[in-house]
Amino acid sequence: MLAPSAFHDGYGWQIPRLWKFGVPAFLIIGGSVLRRDVESLRFSSVLGVLGDASYSIYLMHVVVFLLCQTGRLRLHFLQTLPFDVYFLLLSGCAVAIGVVFHFVAEKPLIRYCRNLVEPRAKRPVYA
Repeated sequence: MLAPSAFHDGYGWQIPRLWKFGVPAFLIIGGSVLRRDVESLRFSSVLGVLGDASYSIYLMHVVVFLLCQTGRLRLHFLQTLPFDVYFLLLSGCAVAIGVVFHFVAEKPLIRYCRNLVEPRAKRPVYA
């Protein structure tokens, strides 16, 4: 509920930065650190893919943002979207293209480089 206050003038909300970002971050980190049965915690495969693709998402998000902004300037219907909807669309595109880039470019490049560096006899089975 506090996250929208960070964008688009915060809907007129006057919330100090500590409450807006500090307390939610503290609760997220504190909750994950203080959890006792971390070994039994299972994440969904979607979260695993997003974690694996996080570097590709990081690399591609600026390119996607620039392309979407160019498209927004040229396509009138994108200009009529509310800021929140546009932000969600932009974020979804960045994540989707980052995940595609991960499977199309990053994984094959890692596999290729691993084959160059590691001799075949010493390569682990999980590769």
